[in-house]
Amino acid sequence: MASTTPDPHVTEMVFLLRVVATTEGQPSDHAIRVDSSVIIGRDGSCGVVLTDPSVSRRHARVEWTPSGIRVVDLGSGNGVWVGADRVAETVVAPGQQFRIGSTVFECRPLTGGVSSPVEAQPVAPRAPAPPLALKVVHGGEHVREGTIFQLDGDAATIGRAPSSDIVLGEKHVSRRHARLERTSSGLRIVDLDSQGGVWMGSRQVASADLRPGDQIRIGHQIVLECLGQDDPTAQVDLNILDFSETVVIPAPASLLARTRRIEDEGELIEAVAHHPFLLDDSTSLWYVVSGGLLVFTVALEKGHPVGPRSHFLGVMPGQCCFGFDLRRPGCDSGFLAVAKPGTWLRRIGLSRLRELARTPQQVDTIAALVDTWITTLSKALARDIPVKRAGEQVLESGRTCTLDRESKATAAEGVLWVDAWSGGILFDDLSTPVFPRKRALFPVTPDSWIRPIGDELGDLTLTPRPTAEVIRETAFWHSLDVFHQVLYECQFVAKQLAAAEEYVRLRRKARHQDEAQEAAYDAIGAVLRAEAVTPREFLDSVATEPVLKACTLVGHALGMDVRRPPASAEDLTYEEMVSAIATASAFRTRVVALRDDWWSRDHGPLLGQLSESALPVALLPGGANEYVYVDPRSGRRAPVTEAVAARLAPFAYTFYRPFPDGPLSVVDVGRFAARGVKSDVRWLVVTAIAIGIFGTATPYLTGQLFDSAIPQADRSSLVVFGLALFLAALAGSLFKLTQGVATVRLQARMENALQTAIWDRLLNLPANFFRTYAAGDLADRANGVDQIQQLISGAGVAAILGSLSGVFFVVQMFTYSMHLALLAVALTIVYVSVTLVGNYSQLRYQRREVQLIGQIAGLVLNLISGVSKLRISGAEPHAFRVWAQQFARQRRLSFTVGTIQSAVAVFSAVFPVVSSIAIFYVVIGEQQRAAASNEPGLTTGDFIAFTAAYGLFLAAMQALGDASLQLLRILPFYERLKPILTTSPEVDRSKAFPGKLRGEIELSHVHFRYSSDGPWIIKTLSLKINPGKLVAFVGPSGCGKSTLMRLMLGFEQPTSGSIFYDGQDLSSLDLRMVRQQIGVVLQVSRVMPTEIYRNIIGVTSRSLAEAWEAAEKAGLAEDIRQMPMGMHTYVSEGGGTLSGGQRQRLMIARAIVGKPKIIYLDEATSALDNRTQAIVTESLDKMEATRIVIAHRLSTVINADKICYLEGGQIVEMGTYRELMEHDGKFAELARRQLA
Repeated sequence: MASTTPDPHVTEMVFLLRVVATTEGQPSDHAIRVDSSVIIGRDGSCGVVLTDPSVSRRHARVEWTPSGIRVVDLGSGNGVWVGADRVAETVVAPGQQFRIGSTVFECRPLTGGVSSPVEAQPVAPRAPAPPLALKVVHGGEHVREGTIFQLDGDAATIGRAPSSDIVLGEKHVSRRHARLERTSSGLRIVDLDSQGGVWMGSRQVASADLRPGDQIRIGHQIVLECLGQDDPTAQVDLNILDFSETVVIPAPASLLARTRRIEDEGELIEAVAHHPFLLDDSTSLWYVVSGGLLVFTVALEKGHPVGPRSHFLGVMPGQCCFGFDLRRPGCDSGFLAVAKPGTWLRRIGLSRLRELARTPQQVDTIAALVDTWITTLSKALARDIPVKRAGEQVLESGRTCTLDRESKATAAEGVLWVDAWSGGILFDDLSTPVFPRKRALFPVTPDSWIRPIGDELGDLTLTPRPTAEVIRETAFWHSLDVFHQVLYECQFVAKQLAAAEEYVRLRRKARHQDEAQEAAYDAIGAVLRAEAVTPREFLDSVATEPVLKACTLVGHALGMDVRRPPASAEDLTYEEMVSAIATASAFRTRVVALRDDWWSRDHGPLLGQLSESALPVALLPGGANEYVYVDPRSGRRAPVTEAVAARLAPFAYTFYRPFPDGPLSVVDVGRFAARGVKSDVRWLVVTAIAIGIFGTATPYLTGQLFDSAIPQADRSSLVVFGLALFLAALAGSLFKLTQGVATVRLQARMENALQTAIWDRLLNLPANFFRTYAAGDLADRANGVDQIQQLISGAGVAAILGSLSGVFFVVQMFTYSMHLALLAVALTIVYVSVTLVGNYSQLRYQRREVQLIGQIAGLVLNLISGVSKLRISGAEPHAFRVWAQQFARQRRLSFTVGTIQSAVAVFSAVFPVVSSIAIFYVVIGEQQRAAASNEPGLTTGDFIAFTAAYGLFLAAMQALGDASLQLLRILPFYERLKPILTTSPEVDRSKAFPGKLRGEIELSHVHFRYSSDGPWIIKTLSLKINPGKLVAFVGPSGCGKSTLMRLMLGFEQPTSGSIFYDGQDLSSLDLRMVRQQIGVVLQVSRVMPTEIYRNIIGVTSRSLAEAWEAAEKAGLAEDIRQMPMGMHTYVSEGGGTLSGGQRQRLMIARAIVGKPKIIYLDEATSALDNRTQAIVTESLDKMEATRIVIAHRLSTVINADKICYLEGGQIVEMGTYRELMEHDGKFAELARRQLA
């Protein structure tokens, strides 16, 4: 189509193409005059050049017409769009818009001549508009929940194809599934004829407008939620940008919007990944417009980077990074920046930045940029410094703080600047800042700390100020330069320390390899010397501490892996070290007394200790009646004699082996129970075979006696046969005795291993498991393993072994008469079949009976616990009626089972007589046929021998039939035990050690509901709690306060979102180690039926003085002193001897006795008077612990650092008491009701 050019002599309408919106174009007032044909595309030869990759090289042509601008699509891939319609050709009238890629053009009229035509220019990239974002609410196999996709431009595609802007790699998502477009109110999504469709709720849509908060489903399962540009959660997803290996602080959309004010400053630079650059210009900063930078530490040689790179930090769009002065002497390392694809930067001079910081409009923006940069640097540095941060004081803006030489200081939040002496502070325990003047400013963040040094300066008094307050001062920029210098020194000192640690590790590894080789030679040599050798390579490869080595030996003998605890052995006593090792290795211990000649009996592997040197030793069984002790330092083994036993401490530790992690099957439990009993099983099989062989001697000798000795009246033969029968009976008895001993040993070993492992498993199950079962019912289920073990190792083993012996009697019967043997076998099969059917018919009644027994156990426990309440209400008859109904049902079932058992017993008693009649009948027939045919028949001795063998075989089968009833009873017990075995424990060995907690807690976008189709209890809750703060949660009943506390304690798992302790995801931590550092007082906390002292310290080894200290802090000490036995006063079940306030104070004392850094209090002071509550509050304040409080009383929360008002599972108001009262919202209404 030919272009039309207007006549210059005629005054006609002239049109301009104005850029309305773009992710990479000129400002909105940029326009292009269209008075001829102009090509728009990505090729450099086009009249209008767009660098958007979604634009084709020659995308479209625009040309003048009298009525507007004609736009012609030149066969582009993504087309030309007018509104929601794709057009091949159209005329755009004045005021109308069209879109090419992410750039929106508008036709504008211009009457008259134009003195200077507007030239078509390439469009230079600039920062995206404030982003809209999509959050994955429900993910899939390849798309995780919580992932956030930013929509930086005006359009994006969603699909499975790698070329899509938002890639959802799920099989139900089409390659090009849908298109997103920015609108004035939010987003519009358009289905691109996908297979799975786009859904809003239960309705499939072809296109739909999305506003913040709306949710859409892509395909079968991916649910996305639209986030607004002011939503603080609309952050760049780190995994999408591949920043997972470094430290990044994402920039919220609100910060991006503020930093757009400086996007036109400085020099625009395109950064490419294959051209990294050093941050070596201390007079400039680099502002990231789009893409992102990864900053590495690298060695320098003559100013050029050499050698491997190490991840340090990442810089996101809307953030900046400053340069470092690397020309100073001794700078042999530097920071190397590598750009992500599509990265554009603005290089801005520091002089210009200072000018902007002095303007009121820009001061907050520049301060935010500096704060983000300093925070990122501090966080990256702290990652490489494994320092114990105990005794810190938390700095707050405007609050004066004094530090002595033993104290450290860190910021509560954000970046705070303190006025310090040059050379007077130590930063992160690594470097001392030296200022050009005597005093200068220095920044502190929550991830960094300072401490005073030097005696001549005395204590250090600090008044922290935020960046926005100090950035206008001239000294600020010199202080920032000093901070860069100090951080440079700290970072590379940390790298050198890490390199030294790696060198030591490699040296240790090489030494262990040499020792392993020597151990292998020792093992080979021990074969010739016939000596037992301690597995020295196993010892040396795990630890050097004697306690850990000794525990490793004991664990190795039990088949357990022993792990090194997180704390150093130097910081713990012997008892604490053993406890720490047991906790880290997930097994339990018990203290046992070594009495009498204990070494002559098998008690299993023990951990002992020498009395004089306190050296731990491993005491291992060396045989049936002996022990050996192993020196953990040298690996030397020696038998335990009376003299050696006298040198040992009178107490030792025994370890209990736990079940493997994860759900357990019958095979897993059997394999676990069979460990260490193989020798007993072998003895059982051997004795069963021997008993069978010697058992056949009795029928044989009896037959010979009647065939030869008695008919011939041979007295000497009678004596010989009698003696032979006596010896056979004696041998059989001896083997039976041996079999009984092996059975008892097998039963004892299996019972000890299984019962302790089951209770360990039960105690490790998640808290939500216990919602389904009563306490008494669970105890009955757990004890079912003992019933199963007794049934198997008792009558079950005896019957199975008897059946094995019975095989020899069957063979013997066939040697006398095949016809009679077949009849005997057939009769026995009939007997066993009828017995099995009768026993199996009892199974369904036994199932119901066992279930009722468990329910009755739970009911009885609840009734006993509530006796006082039953008496107060006079409800004893009703309670008895409830119990009697359940008991009567159980007895009826038991009577039914007994009736069936009686019928089976009658059949078992009658069957031997009937079977004997059948055998006699067949024998008479056989003898008559033999006499008629003159063939030899069955002799009297053979018949007597046959009947004796048959009697023994039938007795074995009767025992098996009777045992079938016992074995079938295993099924109900196992079915009740199965939930305990198949539920995964709360903590497994893959969880990480949390380290020593500082008290920082963060909740990030937490959602929770109890079932997949239930209502949301907690919705989109995000909160950060700094160490040492008091945070109170208030709100109406049912708003989610207690549920939130259960989530923070790990009793429940968030449906989505995460909970962090000191920056560590709670779901990845060992919950036991976390809870050991937390004090908790819940609404339903109960006292234990033991003395007050034990109620306070629990199962720990804390001293009586520590218990008194905790009682003093809880305001309970005076009450205890007035009791007759003081700390040793016994507390009854349920704490009935204590008042409600005393019980609460006892729970508080238990929670704080370990001086935890985090304390949870759920209505913990509701029963206290004002005086006692003031004592408790003051004590908790002095502990400097993070306190999370749920309360309704105004006096409990009035002094909180932060009050969160919950409603409907969300924080609707948050602030201090004064701020919330001034806000005059829902909390103020709640407070006024109490004040009234």
